[in-house]
Amino acid sequence: MPTRIVFPIPLGKCIASVCLIYHSADALESFFDNGIALQAVCVDAQQCASRSNRCGLLQQRFLFMGKITAIEPQARHPNRFNLYIDEHFAIGLSAILAAKLRVGQTLDDADVKRLEDTEAFESAREKALRFLEPRPRSSTEVKQHLVKKKIAGPMAERVVNRLTEAGLIDDAAFAKYWVENREQFKPRAARALRFELRRKGLESAEIAAAVGEIDESESAYRAGSARAQRWLSLDRRAFMEKLSAFLVRRGFGYSVAKDAAQRLWNEHHSIES
Repeated sequence: MPTRIVFPIPLGKCIASVCLIYHSADALESFFDNGIALQAVCVDAQQCASRSNRCGLLQQRFLFMGKITAIEPQARHPNRFNLYIDEHFAIGLSAILAAKLRVGQTLDDADVKRLEDTEAFESAREKALRFLEPRPRSSTEVKQHLVKKKIAGPMAERVVNRLTEAGLIDDAAFAKYWVENREQFKPRAARALRFELRRKGLESAEIAAAVGEIDESESAYRAGSARAQRWLSLDRRAFMEKLSAFLVRRGFGYSVAKDAAQRLWNEHHSIES
């Protein structure tokens, strides 16, 4: 079992200064080779590393510790707090995390890293929740949104998994919502809906379950109803051409589009007669 030597490094001092005690950095490293593990208590690892590349390499082999001296609300974001360790700003925290800490508490580098990881997760989760507020989203949509917001891929995956476990992301329910919404406000052909859902990252089974029961004839008729009003003054041939082309652009097959256009023409002109 290696011997552990613990010694403090005053604020603003560098591990390089400790090296001087043992005459050289090589001498200091030789203690590791002889089975002696050194533990340094330092308050500013970043400053330490910046002073000496050699010291920066040694820094990775030490444990840094510090005491919380203040937890203050941010001026522009009252629900967030700044954490100070030994009078130096360390990290910004959410109110939930800040409430778990107290002034005078000692933190080591592992504690700070856990805080940073938890804070990064909570920040990413908040971004995902805001993205979900207007309407349901697929898991792929949420991941892509987080990546655009500079969230690392693994962290985005963690957030999506957590929200999925909580029932806030549900790809099968999203597929059903998407199809129902399209059918109500902007009807499309089944193949167009399948294409849209594939682009949103849904699996084939989820797409099939959501799209399977669509009546394309009725969808084409509803899709053409509002647009038909624009062309009622045209003759039958022009009306049929324009409305059929519109429905084909919505993904409907030519025969389905033509039948819907004929149905709408007949309805409006039978009313007039």
